[in-house]
This record gives sequence, C-alpha cells and structure tokens, in this order.
Amino acid sequence: VPSCVTYDGHVWRLARGVTADRSSLSAGGRLYTDLGTGAASSRDVYERRDSPGTIFVEDDGGTMVGFTLVTRTFEGGRYALAAARGLEHFGEWPTLPASLAEPAAADGSPTFTAGAADDLGVTVYPLAGRSADGGFAIAPGTSSADPAAGNPNWTWWEPYSE
Repeated sequence: VPSCVTYDGHVWRLARGVTADRSSLSAGGRLYTDLGTGAASSRDVYERRDSPGTIFVEDDGGTMVGFTLVTRTFEGGRYALAAARGLEHFGEWPTLPASLAEPAAADGSPTFTAGAADDLGVTVYPLAGRSADGGFAIAPGTSSADPAAGNPNWTWWEPYSE
C-alpha cells in the first residue's frame, strides 16, 4: 500500500528522497495524517512555486517531506485521483467519493459504463450516460505500472490543471 495523504480533495503519494528547505516554501493549507507514525495530527502543507504537483509536509523530526500528486493521462488531459475522505494513516486506500454509488457489478454498472482506454491502456469508466472528459472511474486490479496499482477499490479521477 503506498504512503499517501489527502490534500485539496486529491491524493498525494510520498516521494521518497524528495525534501526541501522550509525557507524555499510557501504555506498552503492543512491536512490530517499520521505520516506513518500511527498518531494522526493536523499538519501544515507547504508548496514551492517552481514545483507544481509537489507538496511538502513537516514530519515529527522537522524534515520537509515531499509528496507528488497521483495523476494519469487520458486523451491529452491530466486527471488527478480524487479522495472520498482524508487518508489519516499511511496504508489506507482511496475510495470513491461519497457522491458516487459503488458499482454493483464488475463491469461498473449501473454507476459507470466502460469507455475508451487511457494513455496506459487501462479502461476508463465514465458515469453512465456521460463522457469521460468530466471524470471517470478506474476498476480495481490494475497492473503494477498503473497509478492506482494494488488498490482493491474503484477510484475516481477528475480533470486537473495547475
């Protein structure tokens, strides 16, 4: 299970070895996570203007730890993994947003319908009766090369621009 946090409604994966000096960062918002310690707390989020798609959170030892946005591409657009709720502990998997019903069948129905493949060749599942450009789901069980690899849940991806 990847080490992830939730910030601004999206999932961010730990970028091992990516750190920054606090003086080079600007304060953003806040998130709630344990950063792998087992004890979740509210933490400040920092950003660097020259590094969109990366956020930093100070760990208990004072190190600014980097996280990268979990994204995929589809038909030339960038889509970010949306979070149903905050991932308070490392090792939690993202789930579908509460506004979306869990599919009753493996083919995504009745919530989703199978669509085209994204740039990795993974089938995207837009909401039934809608196009994928407004967002789509990805079924569980994707390959190890996929941004959602290993997740046993359906995931939701929404258009993202920086």
